[in-house]
Amino acid sequence: MSLIDGKWWEENQNRARRLSAICSLVALALVLILFHSELKEFFSSHSWWEDTLVALAGVAVPVLAYFELRHSGEANQLRREANVAPKSLVDNEGCQT
Repeated sequence: MSLIDGKWWEENQNRARRLSAICSLVALALVLILFHSELKEFFSSHSWWEDTLVALAGVAVPVLAYFELRHSGEANQLRREANVAPKSLVDNEGCQT
């Protein structure tokens, strides 16, 4: 199993997604811990609508990322099926001649 042939991601996709989600949550927790006082000062000095805009952007990014990951998994499955079809056609044509 080589990391450069592209099969690593397909074979370990669930584990890699889980690992990236865990790493993202750990990074978020570290940011919240390290910058707690700065975040508290920022939210106390801005009005509620500015805070809402910031929160919407923070929520939209993971939601869009989830849909993109789901779509890419679906695209990979369709690509695998499309790659199998021409091979079976070539095998069938080779038997006829």
